[in-house]
Amino acid sequence: MRWDSHGALRFATILWLACSGGRAVADEPVWLDVTSPDANEQITEIVPLLEIRGRAVVGPATPYDLVVAIDLSASTLLPSGSDIDGDGTVGTMRRGALRRTTSQSHRRWTTDAGDTIARAELLGAQRLVRRVDERWTRVAILTFAGRSRLRAGLGHPEDALFALERVKVRDDRGGTNLASAIRMGLRVLRKSPPDRERILVILSDGYPTEPRPDIYARRSALRMGKRAAEAGVRIYAFAIGRGALERPDVLQQLASTTDGRYFEVKEPGEIIDHLPRLDVALLEDVSLINHTTGARGRAVRVFADGSFDGYVHLKPGENNLTVEARAPDGREFRVERTVHYKAPKGITLGALKRASELRESLRVRTAETELAARAHGKLTLKRSIEIQVDPTRALTRALR
Repeated sequence: MRWDSHGALRFATILWLACSGGRAVADEPVWLDVTSPDANEQITEIVPLLEIRGRAVVGPATPYDLVVAIDLSASTLLPSGSDIDGDGTVGTMRRGALRRTTSQSHRRWTTDAGDTIARAELLGAQRLVRRVDERWTRVAILTFAGRSRLRAGLGHPEDALFALERVKVRDDRGGTNLASAIRMGLRVLRKSPPDRERILVILSDGYPTEPRPDIYARRSALRMGKRAAEAGVRIYAFAIGRGALERPDVLQQLASTTDGRYFEVKEPGEIIDHLPRLDVALLEDVSLINHTTGARGRAVRVFADGSFDGYVHLKPGENNLTVEARAPDGREFRVERTVHYKAPKGITLGALKRASELRESLRVRTAETELAARAHGKLTLKRSIEIQVDPTRALTRALR
């Protein structure tokens, strides 16, 4: 199917689906919007490389309101197992930290305070926010421990990024009040207009302990989960590390009750790679191909809200391109676009600069997509995991 017109074209069709993750998507459409290039566009750059951009969504093509809730309880100040701050060393627990947690500053618990679970969560959230399109997605940020704090209200992703960069990690030993985090998230999302889909992403390295006793903390969180379901809010819950995977039932039930998803991140530091791969558009994949050359697209990225981009190589003359969106049940929808490439007759400084920027962008994005694909293979969606005992777990329990 090919449509020709001026400007950005919109393509849509009805595609009958089964289900994806925890959300039933039967009878929902796959919506594909190719915003660039235009049909029959003329390309005259030095480098025969074309960027394709657009958005694909399983279901109605509604915009999103996304709230990210980040656990900053005391246990998130333990080592993540990764070099989060990029200083070349991986922080570990200091000798004797188990005996001194109640009297010593959290900065003395590890050999590198920049490599904690909290830092990994914050960096992962930043990477997620950078991978949404402001045309379709608004973002809010909150943090929680014994209490919750709104860091940025629903708005432009840049505002959320600014708030994340300003978060100061403190030693909060007030427990983990998951119910408070959900309550605040719902308060923010109640302001969303009815034409926007509402999503609450929860990052936690443990289980609810406030308000005490633990059984009441658990019931309070699940009660708030039911309110979220009634309000049409989906919860995407990330259980980070052994502390959370020991008792995952609350996060699992929150995701299940709200038709969201539950993820297990075995190694806490890997949240910085897993979180940007979050898929609220429920797509399996987007691929690009130039049928004229037979080459597939390179460095294709699909973001949380279904927006995507990638590159295809062109040959002189007419190039017949296809953008293909694949739903979780394996069914596919393709749209075609024809562009024309002609090498420029002369070379200007501006053209050289654009060519250099294009090559660098392709290099960076190729490395990014390769790393993201490897990380995605390690992410566990739902199910159980065997837990092994180590000293860190004892310290985690002591901080709750």
